Amino acid sequence: MKFYSFHSDCNNVTIFYLDIIKDALNRLGYRVQELDAPHWNTVKSLSRSDTYFVTTGHKDIPVLRAMGFKHFIHWFQGLPAEEDYLQRHSLWRKWAMSLLDAISYKRASYGFYVSTYQIDFFASKFGREPVRSFVMPCFNETINRDRFFTAKKYEKNTFCYVGSVTDAWQCFGEIAAIYAQLENRNSDCFFKVLTLQVEEARDMLRRAGAKNCEVKSVARDKVSQEIADCKFGFIIRDDIPINHVATPTKLSNYLSNGVIPVFSSTLLSYRDLATEHDFLVTVDKDDAVRRIEVAMSRLISADEVLKSYQRIFDTYLNRKKFVDEISDDLNRFLNV
Repeated sequence: MKFYSFHSDCNNVTIFYLDIIKDALNRLGYRVQELDAPHWNTVKSLSRSDTYFVTTGHKDIPVLRAMGFKHFIHWFQGLPAEEDYLQRHSLWRKWAMSLLDAISYKRASYGFYVSTYQIDFFASKFGREPVRSFVMPCFNETINRDRFFTAKKYEKNTFCYVGSVTDAWQCFGEIAAIYAQLENRNSDCFFKVLTLQVEEARDMLRRAGAKNCEVKSVARDKVSQEIADCKFGFIIRDDIPINHVATPTKLSNYLSNGVIPVFSSTLLSYRDLATEHDFLVTVDKDDAVRRIEVAMSRLISADEVLKSYQRIFDTYLNRKKFVDEISDDLNRFLNV
């Protein structure tokens, strides 16, 4: 057996995740060779009988299947058709992408999913359970203990948001409105926004009525340093299927730096996580401000936050644990 992946599938979000899968295969003695893209000139000379592809692009499996390949280890990152429709509002694109998703789902030899809720969604949409599956949430961080002990971190009500302010599913307009209410009701609030869309963010905050805030763009490797003094971090999402199945990497970004996440109960996997671990603030649209103010009034110890988040990184966001478990399961799968 030989294994290949595609450079075109890799970005900052996927590299960490796919590297876990590749490390698990390496442990079994299989080297994953990276190719430029899934097109004819790249793969025409490869064996159809014992070639496996590690894929994540929603077009990869349909294209490779048409070329005669049969073995695919696929990471289903989200709901591509539904995400595209949210941005473009095109029914014909949604239909076409759903067809590609159906082929990928039904032809994947082994599937990685970000949550059990994602498996349930696809099983309902496409009328069958996956052949072989492994659930691993999206994350790309390890815990940074020093950040928890930043001076006065849990004494000040400093909020942060990291990411795009123009993507519809990120709900930054709603975040700005929630923060503006908190600022109006509490004199010690401050909001730090790190985004590439600096002017758009400033305009949205101004229209929401927020005053005590800072917006800037920083290099990715500086984000941890920038949010080190923040107490809370926003992850607000609408009540739609895209978010029901999602496990945004923003949670690991915040947790790794001791930032208490404030997230919507529509993120079902994170809602479940909050029932098992402390210092996770779950909110609904109609009570977000009230629930955040309860968290703001709480006396918080950096040691207790670290203890709680360390448990999450030991279980739910543990890279080594996933490599071990995936390696064992892939070994059984490949040797059937």
